[in-house]
Amino acid sequence: MLHFDTLNPLNGFKRLFSMQSLVGLGRSLAKVGLVGVLTWRALQDTASQLPTVDGSTDPHVMAGFIAQAILNVGLPAAEVLMVLAVMDYAYQRWMFSRTRA
Repeated sequence: MLHFDTLNPLNGFKRLFSMQSLVGLGRSLAKVGLVGVLTWRALQDTASQLPTVDGSTDPHVMAGFIAQAILNVGLPAAEVLMVLAVMDYAYQRWMFSRTRA
């Protein structure tokens, strides 16, 4: 038997714009924003150090610069993502316990 209430697009919009989906959107935007700002700042700091390497043909100097640039960009991003992951875990656990009660 065909149920026309399952074809109602309003039900899909309610699920699309639910509070849970809006919170998920906010979390995702916060992650992208924080990691983006930290990465941008680290890249600016790294770019300011680039003239010290300019013209060098020594592979050790270039390898050291690239390794330091990766650490300057990667570590702050990893730290922020770790904090956000812990906060997200706590939120998901709270939501799960709230729905089970």
